[in-house]
Amino acid sequence: MSITQFHHFFFPSSVAILGAQDTPGRKILANLLSGGFNGRIYPISQTRQQLAGLPSYPNLKSIAESVDLAILAVAFNTLPAALDACGRAGIRAAVVPSRNSRSQEMSEKILKQAHTSGVRIIGPRSWGVVSPTVGLNAGLGQPLPPPGKLAVISQSAAICAGILNLSLSKQIGLSFLVGLGDMLDIDCADMLDYMANHHAAGAILIHVEHLLNMRKFMSAARAVSRIKPVIVFKTGRRQFEEVTAATPTGGLIRVDAVYGAAFKRAGIIRVDSVEDLFDCGDLASKQPRPRGSNLAVISNAQSPGVMVEDFLIQRGLQPAGLTSETVTALDRILFSAWNRQNPITMRAELSAEAYCQVIKICLSAPEINGILIIITPQFLSDPTAVARAITSAVSVSTTPVVAVWMGGEGMDTARQFLDEAGIPAYDAPERAIRAFLHLYEYDHNLRLLQEIPRLKAIRFATNRAVAREIIDSALHQKTPTLTPLESLNLLKVYDLPTVPAEFARSPEEALRFADKWGYPITLKPLSRDITKTMPAEKGAELLGGPEEVTAAFEQFMQVAGDENLNGEPFVVMVQRVINRPDLALRLGSRLVSPLGPVMVFGIGGATAEICTDYAIGLPPLNRMLAGRILQETQIYTILKDHGSLQPDCRPALEELLVHFSHLITDFPEISEIEINPLLIVGGRVFASNARSIIQTAKTPSLMHLIISAYPDEYETATVTKSGLSIFIRPIKPEDASLLQDLWSTLSQRTIYYRFSRPIKELTPELLIRFTQIDYDREIALIALQTAGSRDRMLGVARLIRQPGTNAAEFAIVVGDPWQGLGVGAKLLSCLAAIAIKQKIRTLWGLVLRENRAIIELCKKLGWTMEPDDDPSQVFLRLDLSTVDAPEILEAFGKNL
Repeated sequence: MSITQFHHFFFPSSVAILGAQDTPGRKILANLLSGGFNGRIYPISQTRQQLAGLPSYPNLKSIAESVDLAILAVAFNTLPAALDACGRAGIRAAVVPSRNSRSQEMSEKILKQAHTSGVRIIGPRSWGVVSPTVGLNAGLGQPLPPPGKLAVISQSAAICAGILNLSLSKQIGLSFLVGLGDMLDIDCADMLDYMANHHAAGAILIHVEHLLNMRKFMSAARAVSRIKPVIVFKTGRRQFEEVTAATPTGGLIRVDAVYGAAFKRAGIIRVDSVEDLFDCGDLASKQPRPRGSNLAVISNAQSPGVMVEDFLIQRGLQPAGLTSETVTALDRILFSAWNRQNPITMRAELSAEAYCQVIKICLSAPEINGILIIITPQFLSDPTAVARAITSAVSVSTTPVVAVWMGGEGMDTARQFLDEAGIPAYDAPERAIRAFLHLYEYDHNLRLLQEIPRLKAIRFATNRAVAREIIDSALHQKTPTLTPLESLNLLKVYDLPTVPAEFARSPEEALRFADKWGYPITLKPLSRDITKTMPAEKGAELLGGPEEVTAAFEQFMQVAGDENLNGEPFVVMVQRVINRPDLALRLGSRLVSPLGPVMVFGIGGATAEICTDYAIGLPPLNRMLAGRILQETQIYTILKDHGSLQPDCRPALEELLVHFSHLITDFPEISEIEINPLLIVGGRVFASNARSIIQTAKTPSLMHLIISAYPDEYETATVTKSGLSIFIRPIKPEDASLLQDLWSTLSQRTIYYRFSRPIKELTPELLIRFTQIDYDREIALIALQTAGSRDRMLGVARLIRQPGTNAAEFAIVVGDPWQGLGVGAKLLSCLAAIAIKQKIRTLWGLVLRENRAIIELCKKLGWTMEPDDDPSQVFLRLDLSTVDAPEILEAFGKNL
């Protein structure tokens, strides 16, 4: 069952409950009946003829009608047999509240049976599923919550129960509530994919304890957050902190902070409590996103406004500053008695209409991004009248409005009135501000996620073969720690600038390097057995002349003569010393399960361990993402504002971060790597010392990342049938300008053929959608032709995977000047080759019947054409199981 068929869980026409006579089956049966589910209910029991007033059935095959959803409230060890029965009965969805026996062997047996039977399962230890719009309460809690726009996904039964209680007590509606339990089959990512495109889910709330497949979750979260708010509450902050780092830089990485960075990179909101989860979700589902943090506070008392101001200041923010135009407009309503600043204090005698007018002025003020209205019972005889005035003022607002009606039962009617009108109403200012700031954070993260890179992608030379030799040598010799010189050489082959360093086996060799570079230099013994006994300060001295170099080298040789080197040759690293660098930084990475390689950048040198000025980031990086890592540190401010550090080295640091990201992306064997110090000298950056820990990789290259990297194996140079030389590669975010140029060559007919509707312009939203893609879900291949010093995009072909299936949709467009030259045929062949590699069985697409060119092209390449329900379209399909794989894979030569 694909993701699109998850509706059997939430909108079933019939439900069968196996184990209905025992807890929890009996409880779920009672909840289905009390919730008002209008579908058919089939209790299954071999000992009872009737349950809860319904006839029971001895087994599934005794039910004559089809069943959409099964509740498997049976003993854990009987689940394989129950799943087999479900498959034979044509049931494709099952909820398993049974407790897991923690037997890995039994869990694997259950999952295998589920796959064999074609049944998707939620659980074991699932709290159940709730879908209020159809009266479905197939969960362990009751009563049924009111219908609404919040969808909730949780691993914990306790959190599900708490969310249900909050929904009922606050009368805030839910669209879905699902308890995933142990996630043996269906996990958070699967549910996110389903709820992303369901109209009933306005915002998605997630509680997770652990995410075993973080890459899958990130892929789903990045896709969904572009469509609707996703709010996550993660518990278990100390779950992985016991892992010890091998380097000081690696020790700066805290796993919980990495989860925060990952959630931010995905564009989702992280909160710290169930209450915040619910409050933020309620606001996100009812109000538009704030375009800034400038909040206007309107209150009928001074103290609550001061409370809000203090709360904002503690978080580095201020209430919105009011312009003279806004103050003048408010003067006409509030006269001279008001405080003429934000927070705005309303006098007791002012009418509900005055509140309405003040709110309208604030909504029209460009300096205000959100409005918080606080009402206390003091001096207010009719709080509901003010609530009515507010709702009339904000009926067509694009600025978020949040209300706080402080007090107890006397304010309940007004709060309910506001909630029903789509204005979240809280009982305390702190809750409202936290929800507003979380929603602002979501908007900020989303804008970062969708920002169009203004600079071209960084191009640099790498020598992966040399890097592979260094790493394989360490693995073969079973020496996980590379020498400093080996580590520096590893950096050099990825075009990271390093302070000059070389091997020397004699004083004469060391002196030749010193004469070449100049003094001072340092000597460091690289024979591993010597470094174990050598005093820590040895090799740290600055050697300023030939005599000092010769004496130090001879001392090392004397120590070597007294040690057993196990046949290892005596080698010394000679390195130039940079005196008085402008700044010393550090850069490193550590593999953190289940989050992959994590980068850390900050102040270096001797004080790095006690310095808190550092930032973490996740590969892969481009220049824009590298720049954001810099901006999260005070280092960025120093480099930006300090006049003595000239020229500006920020571009060089961005490039270095990108190069470093490529290194740890290409080689999952790099368990940990540290550059310390990383020196800034005259606007240039040099790695002075490095340490690397190498281990056998547990996953292949690129798959150790939680964010899909650019798949350069899909790059190929080819020649079309017309003799046109083109370069085909996946699209990058930096290709936005090339795509705009291609768009300018498309006629309205070509655009209509591609999109089945007229599109007048390539909007920023479309540009982001077409260039910023998740390579795990989608591949967009572009055909490039080099024209002088720049590239020209001739066409684009796209392959879009359908989550939970082995099918993918294709789309293609070629610029009008290059149509008929074989560009489209090459792009389609390459798409098919990628689909085969990714084990996709079917490529399909809907094409306008009048688009004869693409139809004929597909026919020549072996596609079949079928009629569609829409007579203006045809359905094109390529069955990849019948395609000559070697022939089509030849499109990429040896790359695949």
